[in-house]
Amino acid sequence: MGWIWPGIRLSCGEMSERGEVTPPGLRSPSSFQLQADQPIEIRRSLDALRRARGVIALVVIATTAAVVAVSLYLPKTYRAVAKIVYQPATSVFASQDPTTVQRNLETFQRLLDTRAVLSRAAENVPGETGDTIGNKVSGTVDQSADIISVAALASKPERAALIANSVATAFVVKHKEDAQTQLKAAQVALIAQLRAARARGASPQELDAIRQQQANLAIELANAGSDLSLVNAGVPDGAYTPRPVRNGLLAFFAALFLGVIAALARDRLVPRVSNPREVSRLLGLPLLVGVPFVHRRFGRRPKLLRAVANEAYQTLQASVRFHLPATKQQVILVTSSVEGEGKTSVAAGLARSLARVGQKTLLISGDLRFPTLHELFETPIAPGLSDILVSASNNGAGPGTVSAAIDESVQTVFGGVGDNLHVIPSGTRVADPAKLLFSDALPAFFGALEQREYQYVIVDGPPLLGIADSHALARTVDSVIVVSRLDRATLEDLTELRDMLERLEVHALGVVVVGARRSIAYAYAGAASAREGRPRGRVSA
Repeated sequence: MGWIWPGIRLSCGEMSERGEVTPPGLRSPSSFQLQADQPIEIRRSLDALRRARGVIALVVIATTAAVVAVSLYLPKTYRAVAKIVYQPATSVFASQDPTTVQRNLETFQRLLDTRAVLSRAAENVPGETGDTIGNKVSGTVDQSADIISVAALASKPERAALIANSVATAFVVKHKEDAQTQLKAAQVALIAQLRAARARGASPQELDAIRQQQANLAIELANAGSDLSLVNAGVPDGAYTPRPVRNGLLAFFAALFLGVIAALARDRLVPRVSNPREVSRLLGLPLLVGVPFVHRRFGRRPKLLRAVANEAYQTLQASVRFHLPATKQQVILVTSSVEGEGKTSVAAGLARSLARVGQKTLLISGDLRFPTLHELFETPIAPGLSDILVSASNNGAGPGTVSAAIDESVQTVFGGVGDNLHVIPSGTRVADPAKLLFSDALPAFFGALEQREYQYVIVDGPPLLGIADSHALARTVDSVIVVSRLDRATLEDLTELRDMLERLEVHALGVVVVGARRSIAYAYAGAASAREGRPRGRVSA
């Protein structure tokens, strides 16, 4: 597949201390050790999150906004809380044992929502019954403070406070009545016991003991129910539900967590390559250069990355000129496995770099289905390649006809490249691009280009997988450069692309990896970034 000569292939991190680049398969064991020591799994996970950051952000924003919107739309509910304080010390016979106190509190909590309590409370709340008021009330026990909390929910704050106070009051009154009933029954039993003792001639000591019990019961009866004191609920100031801020925060973190999990799971289910060397190994092609993915448009970092990308294209043009010297016109197809991998940017960058070093270069937009090259150079989309091929097909593929159509489509790019860069856009859209590219017009077009003074012809072609358009171009050109983007290339795509190149029997010069972490040292790129102030290329017909 071709040898990488020292000093020509300057790709991501493969240069030795002496300035030489080691070919694949001949690297020293120390380099493999360094690579093995890297936290590959962590880096791969971070790369997966970086690739999916747009989708994750969209899901998080949409979910959070939907939850907040629903929360704002829902009717407001108010919550009022009345408190019942348990004070067993006020009872003469009440036990102070913590276990007994805890058991009593649990008993109070269970008795709070009984029908007798709820029915009595409903009498003080218009429009409520024991069943309906039970659905709006809940009780909790704070054992550390011996407090029973009665919480009520309602659509109005005043009604919530009324329901909570009514239920708490009904429970305290019911507890007092039950205690009085039990004590009165005990009094009746003691009276009967005293009469029986007198009738059988009991001793004075036994009669005094019964009278003491009666006295204690009278005291207990007077204090019946005093172990529970009520603290009425106030009218709530704000709504209890919905709470948009809380719900939004919960939705935000939940959606973020699920998005991260989904992204990591997808990365495991759809294996992707993690570094340029892996792409080179899977395709069986030498790595020509790694180009950073310039995405952000603000701040100093994008400017530096553009400088790094420009230096990478300079490296690429040096490699192309070494392997394909301009002793004759060289036609190079730049393609990829699938769309969106950056082939158009690579083709444009390579063409610019060749033109800057004085090579007469023609850049052709060969993607007739989804062309974007004309947008990079801000040129009209037509006339272009499709118009040339249609003219050759309709009027005969004679040299004069094709040459005249070429003259009408060629546009010159100015801006740091002199008169060395010309562009032919894709042209008017056609119904069947594959039929046009497989016609005799395409060889006639390239035959007419051979008569011109271009040293390099760079063709921005469509992807190789899925459509046959690039197959016709690949069989016509001299060499093919494959572009692969790390966050889009899958193992399946790269394997299929390698098989496709072998079936087409084309000369593949190598692979350019987009999204590489570093193509040259940023310190050197910083000096080169001064050249970024030049104006963008101006196109003239």
